[in-house]
Amino acid sequence: MISQETVDRVKSRMNAIRIIGEYVKLERRGRSHIGLCPFHKEKTPSFHVSDERNFYHCFGCSVSGDPIRFLMEHEGLSFVEAIRHIAEREGIDVVETGDDRDRLQAAEQRRRLEEMYDAGAVAATFYERMLSEHPLAELARDELRKRGLEPDQQSGDGIDAMRAFRVGYAPYGWDNLARQLRDQGAGAQPAERVGLLVPRKTGPGHYDRFRHRLMFAVLDLRGRVVAFSGRALPEPTEELLARAGLSPLGTGNSDAPAKYLNSPESPIYRKREVLFGLYQARHSVRERDQCILVEGNFDVVSLHARGITNVVAPLGTAFTAEQGKEIRRYTNQAVMLFDGDSAGRRATESARAPAREVGLVVRVASLPDGVDPDDLARQGGADAVRRVVGASQSMLEYLIESTLDEKVSGALDKAERIKRVKALMEEEEDPTVRAMAKSYADTVAERLGIADPATLRALEASVGVDRRFPSGPSQRDGRAAFHSGSAPVAEERRGGINSYDPLSEQPRGRAAPQPPERAKSRNQAHEIEQEIFGAFLDFPSLLGDAVSWEAANLLEGDLALGYVALRQVWESVGQVQSATENPANARTSLAPESILGALPQSLSSYASQRLAAPKHDQLDPCRGELVANLRRLEKLQAVREAAHVVDELHQAQAQGDFEQELSLLSERFRRARERRR
Repeated sequence: MISQETVDRVKSRMNAIRIIGEYVKLERRGRSHIGLCPFHKEKTPSFHVSDERNFYHCFGCSVSGDPIRFLMEHEGLSFVEAIRHIAEREGIDVVETGDDRDRLQAAEQRRRLEEMYDAGAVAATFYERMLSEHPLAELARDELRKRGLEPDQQSGDGIDAMRAFRVGYAPYGWDNLARQLRDQGAGAQPAERVGLLVPRKTGPGHYDRFRHRLMFAVLDLRGRVVAFSGRALPEPTEELLARAGLSPLGTGNSDAPAKYLNSPESPIYRKREVLFGLYQARHSVRERDQCILVEGNFDVVSLHARGITNVVAPLGTAFTAEQGKEIRRYTNQAVMLFDGDSAGRRATESARAPAREVGLVVRVASLPDGVDPDDLARQGGADAVRRVVGASQSMLEYLIESTLDEKVSGALDKAERIKRVKALMEEEEDPTVRAMAKSYADTVAERLGIADPATLRALEASVGVDRRFPSGPSQRDGRAAFHSGSAPVAEERRGGINSYDPLSEQPRGRAAPQPPERAKSRNQAHEIEQEIFGAFLDFPSLLGDAVSWEAANLLEGDLALGYVALRQVWESVGQVQSATENPANARTSLAPESILGALPQSLSSYASQRLAAPKHDQLDPCRGELVANLRRLEKLQAVREAAHVVDELHQAQAQGDFEQELSLLSERFRRARERRR
């Protein structure tokens, strides 16, 4: 709904250093600024930001983009939200597209959403205040103390965690929050839409959904309250009620209340897409390159209070692909630390499919039966949790181990167990991991008590184990790689005759090696070509220089295609004339997104690096190095051509073809004369 004119104005006036500098400490280095990357953990700065181009690139994790993309990736904003955020800080009026009716509808929708966010914010503040003021809140504070959290303290990790998660108390009574909203002049309808209030079945008015519960606020990635999760508390005694001047609620329901009550879905909350604690954990997840998944609210808060801050939990649902995508914004590594009971094991198994769907690499940390992460943290502290997480298994290994741990009741049960293990292996999409898993047959046989050779051979055949190579180091290497969750094939690591070299795209040990001089020359030529192309990225104005046409004749392969694409972008924005008049003014005139969108994919990474961190600060030194590299490349190409002619001469001599020899020599002399001219 935002006009293209507004988007263009935002892009022209946004400043990468000001926007990104709010999140990253940046220091100038040459033509760019550098700092610690906010997208991965590092000790040495590799995150470059170019204020000339409004562009950033990390040499460590290869993320790149403009300030709009930075806000989308770092703060979880949508494109429209990022545009509005920058427009607001730069004082730019946002113009919306569509007719008056469309604009009015969009404005009304935003107003309704803001009212719902406001209702959540009012409720969170009210619940926090009630935790310290309400006469029955002592029951909520007792529950916190049982978890090793001291609500009466003024400072400390526990207090910081409770403040971060906006822990509070929903008072005992029917309409405490409803009256609070009314006193603040807030309408009941927004609170009803987000599930805080429920319409009365008889008569007008509303009553509170959450009553006498310990409350946890659920925040979106912008820190806005979108939902709540309330934990049931012990019913107050008559004595406590009398002391507080309250009467029993008299619900007429003798059943115990649900242990946890969560907000229903609403226009601002979809439980399949939200992870409890991700807003609080997002920076830690990115820094540690790992997200720990637990089951309950208290697990998350308890671990955060003890310094383990990369922890989140699904809320009222099994782990979903949508939640996996949210994690992937910050890392592709996750550890399942679910409860050590049958429900926890089922939850772990069900997480495999959605994790694979979004490319999340999952490991599983096993807890003793009946122990949850909160118990472990309170009994053993943070170190105990870290040890359990550090001993995690790959998801495939965990599932196989779980299958083998079940009680075996006979031969048919063993056969069924083997089929299940085989199915787990065949479901694994990564062929390397699948190959590692095949070496697990010995362990399967041992765990199932299979000692008979014929039965063992049948087992090996069923899981596809290849015994053509003798057992020993290769098998042990494979099993070790499988247990560690790594992927390299043992035969490749040893560099044997059947291994594959990804650089030469040839089987190792079979291809005849190239002469070292020529291999070195070709590699050197490619590096020179890359520097030539990089000079045009540093100063696009050089595309209007005479040396540009020399580059067009000398570059090869993707770099030649890249040069053509870069020149087309440069010409399309009318830079030929401006570069001729004043080349220095045109050095940063090309938008990075237009350059990267035109280049071959193979050059994207190199171009992103060069755009964010130009090698040259001044135009003249850049042009001087460009000319020197063109001369070097000419010489290398001449050497290659001469070597090629010599090879052809040797072939012609071997075949006795005198006419071909004369023709080759004549061509060589002609090229030599051209070079001397």
